Amino acid sequence: MSPKRPHFKPELIDNSKIQRAAYNPREADSFRDDMLKLSIAKFGWLIPAFVDPRDELLSGHQRQRISIALGATQTPVIRTKELPEGRRKAINLIFNRATNDMDTSDSSQNMRQKLLESKDDIIAEISELPDLDPQSEAFFPVMNFQWWNTQRLLDLNEDLGTYGMQTASQSLVGQKMITPLVITEAGEIINGKGRLPALAAAGFEEVPCSIVNEKYAESLKKLVNLLTMDFTIHKQYADVLRFNSFRRSYGTKDYIGSAFRFDLYPSDVDWQSDHAWTRWKKHYGTTVLDFGAGLLQDCYRLREQGVKSIPFEPFLLEKDGGNIDPDAARSLMREFLGHLKDGIIFDSIFQNSIMNSVPFESDRKKIVKIIAALCSDRTRVYACAASTKSCRASMMLGHKRSASQERVAPSAFQLDYEDNVSIAEVATLPKVQKFHSSRDWYDLWTTGFDWVKVTHWRDLECCVCKDPKPVTREEIIEAIEFEMDLKYPDGSSLGLVDEAKEAFGKYLGMDLLT
Repeated sequence: MSPKRPHFKPELIDNSKIQRAAYNPREADSFRDDMLKLSIAKFGWLIPAFVDPRDELLSGHQRQRISIALGATQTPVIRTKELPEGRRKAINLIFNRATNDMDTSDSSQNMRQKLLESKDDIIAEISELPDLDPQSEAFFPVMNFQWWNTQRLLDLNEDLGTYGMQTASQSLVGQKMITPLVITEAGEIINGKGRLPALAAAGFEEVPCSIVNEKYAESLKKLVNLLTMDFTIHKQYADVLRFNSFRRSYGTKDYIGSAFRFDLYPSDVDWQSDHAWTRWKKHYGTTVLDFGAGLLQDCYRLREQGVKSIPFEPFLLEKDGGNIDPDAARSLMREFLGHLKDGIIFDSIFQNSIMNSVPFESDRKKIVKIIAALCSDRTRVYACAASTKSCRASMMLGHKRSASQERVAPSAFQLDYEDNVSIAEVATLPKVQKFHSSRDWYDLWTTGFDWVKVTHWRDLECCVCKDPKPVTREEIIEAIEFEMDLKYPDGSSLGLVDEAKEAFGKYLGMDLLT
C-alpha cells in the first residue's frame, strides 16, 4: 500500500502568464534585493510560488521578480483553488509567516538586522559556488523534489519551531496549499520547522522536500528564513484592516464595559443593586454616547436602567453576529446624526477599547477630534484600551510567550509600521491590535482635550478627559470624510459624509458643506 502523501505537483509556467497581485504587502530594499539575488543565483528555486486558477500570484512575488532579472523565463508554481479577494489577501499573509519559519516576535526589521549581521559570513561561505543558468534544470531544484518519510524527519529534527509556526502552516495545509521542506541530504531541516509537524498532524506519511548540500546549511538557513521584505500591510490592506476592526460576535460579555465603570467602581460591585445604578447615573449622567458601541450590549444595559444611551457604530454586525450589516449600520448612524440635529448634549461619552482595534494613528487622532467636537463644557469622556503592560500584549506581541498563550493566539505576530502593533486572525479576518503605554495614551487624548487624566487599571490604560480643544473646520471635515465613509467588505462604504456634514455643521454652528 502506498504511503499517504499530500497532493504536491509543481509545474513550470511562463512568466508572461503570471499576474502579480497589486495588494502584495511587501516592499524590497537594495540590501535584501542583493541577498535574495545571491540566494537565487546560487541555489535557485527551492520553494515554489503559488498562483490561483487565473494565474494571479499569491506567494513568491519577490523571488519571481529577482529570477526574471537574472534571466529566467519560467517560474515553478503550485496552483490553488479559486479564492475571493479577501481570502487571497489572508492567504498572502499566512504564506509570509509559514515559508520563512518566522517566530511570533519576528518582524521584517529584526530579521533584516540578523541577515545584515551575517552578510559577510554568508558571502564568504557561498562565493565559491557558480551562478546557476536560469534556463537550466538546475535553476529549479524544487522540480526535482524528493518524498521523505515524515517520522524519519521528526526523529532527525528535535527543534520543530513554535506552536505559532505550526499553526500558520496548518492553515495552509488545511487549504491544500503544500510547501515543501528544504532539507540537507542527511535530513536536517533548513526551512519548514512549522510545516513538518503540520503535515504530520494531517496524517501524511511522506512529505515533499527540496534537497540542498549540507556544506552550505548555515548560510541557507539565514538566506531562506531571514529574507522577508518590509511588510507594508498598512498600505495595501488599509481598508481591510479598518473594516476588520469590528468587535467579533464571540466578544459578548455579561458585564458592563470597563470604560463605563473604571472611574467610579474600580473594584467589583453588585450590578443588581439599585443603589449601584443610582450612584452610576449621578456620576455619569443620564444622556450618554457609546462611541464604538460594538454589539450594543452596553447600550442595552444602560437603557434598562433608564439611561438615554446613544450608540455610534459604523461596523454594526448582522443579527446572527457573523458579518457587518452595512444597511443596519447606516440606519444606526443616521439615528445618531438625527440626535445631533436635535441639539443633544451628552453628559458622558464612553469609548470601550476600540482604540486597540483602530489600526492607524492618523485614524485614532481623527476619532479623538470627532469626540472632542461632540463635547460640551460639562461633558466628560471615559476611554480605555489594553496596555503594553498587559498579559495580552505579551501574548500578542510574542514577549515571553508561554505554551498556553501560544494556543490562545497562535497566529498573532508583530507589525513594523508602528510600535506595539500586532495582527491576529490572519487566516480569516486579519485584525490589528495596538497596545498603548500610559504615555502614548495621554499623548493621543491631549490632541483633543486640555485636561486628561490617565490611570493604569486592570491591564488597561484608562483616561478621563474634559475641556475639549477647539476643533477647526478643516479638522472636523477631514475627520467626517474619514469616519462617515468607511469601507465595507462588499465594496460599498458607509456613505454618510454629506448627511454628517449637515448634522455636525448644525451642531457646531459651522457651514461644513460649502
